[in-house]
Amino acid sequence: MFLKPKEFAMSVGVSYATLRKHISREKVLKSGDYIDTENAHNKIYISEQTNGKGIDLAKVGKMETAAPKPKAKPKPKAKATEPPPKAKVAQEPEPPPPATENQVDTVTRRKRLADVQKVEKEIELKNLQISKLMGELMPIEMVQKILTINIQSVFRELESASENIASVYCEILGGDRDHLARMVEEMRQALQDSIKNAKDKSKEEIQSVIKDYSATRSRGQRK
Repeated sequence: MFLKPKEFAMSVGVSYATLRKHISREKVLKSGDYIDTENAHNKIYISEQTNGKGIDLAKVGKMETAAPKPKAKPKPKAKATEPPPKAKVAQEPEPPPPATENQVDTVTRRKRLADVQKVEKEIELKNLQISKLMGELMPIEMVQKILTINIQSVFRELESASENIASVYCEILGGDRDHLARMVEEMRQALQDSIKNAKDKSKEEIQSVIKDYSATRSRGQRK
């Protein structure tokens, strides 16, 4: 239902001045000179102002009956001695052809859909902000740093254990310090290569998961 701003203010129980402020703050959306009560964004406003009761059209009817009709101004009498002036005939421009019902319905549906999507997007952003405040979401960079630190910690412990094992087996096999140093250097190089491969692989997997999630979320929004 489309109501004029004054009618809409009366039906939800707010003053016209208050409604104008809410319109300027985009709490209420106008459709030209009217306000659509079926608009999703406006429905939320109506529910908040009326505590869920909805609009009261009886108030709009009282406003129409209470409004006095303007009095018609008396026409000045023309003097008998002077002939009445000839009225100038102005050429009025041809009115544009009226829009068809299908065109009006299509525009109305698109506008309502855009309004609903806007409200859903605002709700989604608020939910994300709440999740961040509650610690349920973490930045991607922080996740990568945590994984890197844990991986390096594991490999440091493995490096220390490998050096101890190399020292024991070098002594068992009768090797000298040069052999031990060579074995430790080879193991350290192998561990560094493993760390790099693990970091690169974890980064690729994280990016792949993000890409799949974004594609799934986009398909859900288009539906």
